[in-house]
Amino acid sequence: MKEYKHLLTNNKVKKLNDWTSPQTVDWAKAHFASSPMGGVWSPDGSGLIFMKNDEKSWILNRAVQHPSCIEVLHGIRTLMFDLGYNLDEADTVWDEPPESLEEAQRLETEQKKEIALSWADVDGTKLSDMNPNETYPEYMGMEDMLLEGGDTREVEIWAYKLLNPNTKKHVEIDPDDYHLMTDDKSFMRYMNIEGDIVQALTRREMVETADAGEQGLLIGSFDPKTKEKIPPWLYGTYCKVIDTTEEE
Repeated sequence: MKEYKHLLTNNKVKKLNDWTSPQTVDWAKAHFASSPMGGVWSPDGSGLIFMKNDEKSWILNRAVQHPSCIEVLHGIRTLMFDLGYNLDEADTVWDEPPESLEEAQRLETEQKKEIALSWADVDGTKLSDMNPNETYPEYMGMEDMLLEGGDTREVEIWAYKLLNPNTKKHVEIDPDDYHLMTDDKSFMRYMNIEGDIVQALTRREMVETADAGEQGLLIGSFDPKTKEKIPPWLYGTYCKVIDTTEEE
């Protein structure tokens, strides 16, 4: 199976004195080394967004001007220095602190989506120019995932294969990265082996479907028609087979 990496990864924010613990150092050593060029790392709730720009170098793209964010940044600076990585902060964009939790979450999502639109293949072709909205998730197999505590857990691996129109080769990206590049509607659907596009409905669409006397599909852990695996983020959703001509 072809290996692919997350372009954007998250982990819970640690306290300053945790950044140099042996457990964290081991995790960071593997994470920094395996991150691809152009890969983005954004610790959840930190207000910081980093991008790997060389084998031993990261850029601090954006940061929130807040004491808690600065404290986390100090810890990450120390961690990167100890592991032999350079952190470039020359062109960092500093954002004003949000006034509420909702605003903070909105700002973080906007920052990540902005970066996602800049992702490109090795030849410079942007991923956003590879028709991501016409691509559907594919099951890649099972894989052992290394947890921060050192334990492993077997998980299903799914990917979106974007076709580079210039190289004629596919670029595999992680579902979370795909979601950042597109929208909820594109993310919350799949195509089964018979070519049916199964779309999850919003609450409003469920009401409209019921009022029209139409039937939808209650999705479990497999496609109700073909019995094949479906993406786990669609478990428990109410869906409808859509006519692609309606979206043209």
